[in-house]
Amino acid sequence: MDIRLIPGIMRRHSWLNGARLMDIWFSRSPNAVPQAGIPETSTIRMDSWALTFARCAQVYRRLVSEQVWCTAEAQRRIGRRLREQGLVGSQHVSFGNLNRPVPQLERDAIWQESVGGLLDPLDDMYAALGRFTLRVVVAGSVLRGQVPVPTMTRSARPATTVPQYTVQIEQVGFYLFDSYDFNGDQPLGFWSTTGVSRLPAIGYDYVSNESFRNWRAQHGRGGDFLVYSDLKLIRRNPPDSFALPIMG
Repeated sequence: MDIRLIPGIMRRHSWLNGARLMDIWFSRSPNAVPQAGIPETSTIRMDSWALTFARCAQVYRRLVSEQVWCTAEAQRRIGRRLREQGLVGSQHVSFGNLNRPVPQLERDAIWQESVGGLLDPLDDMYAALGRFTLRVVVAGSVLRGQVPVPTMTRSARPATTVPQYTVQIEQVGFYLFDSYDFNGDQPLGFWSTTGVSRLPAIGYDYVSNESFRNWRAQHGRGGDFLVYSDLKLIRRNPPDSFALPIMG
């Protein structure tokens, strides 16, 4: 089967985002390094598409209910990133500009969770992304205070103090990330001009990642790229707060 027919088959099943991403791949110059391709940011939308699928909505709701950005591991990651950016030390400083394009937020992601798998329903999310990650970024403020250092002896001198930094999380952003590529060995089902099956069937041809790599080699088209959704933003009012470890 000519794999160039697959986007049309997807559209007949109303898998519109799956078809759009595959059309983009077919239209691009040959490229097997997703990071070298132009990121695709206009197809996947959190509210109107991604969160209408139960498997994605369940992970999103769990991360929100657990306030994953306040877990001990997330606090360590946030603190490490703030120190790398030189934002720990001032009296009061803001961090995390979430108005930037989503690809520019990638370095600041403090959490990610995998969504999806090979046994998911054959639907538009499976056709477009397969297995992908839901990632979390935060924005807020760092406040500086002072805490006393305990001493072993009594003294009339004022107690020694050291800085204590409080992080306030004011905004939390969520986005989807995926690498749209055909590297490695992965089965992509059995396809005919009318549909797709997970199992062999009469009139259906096996399609794998290798099928797309072979097409790229033969036609000089087919470029891998990274996929980002838009950013779903929630505001924390009052802010979620935690203290960074005491620094001398």
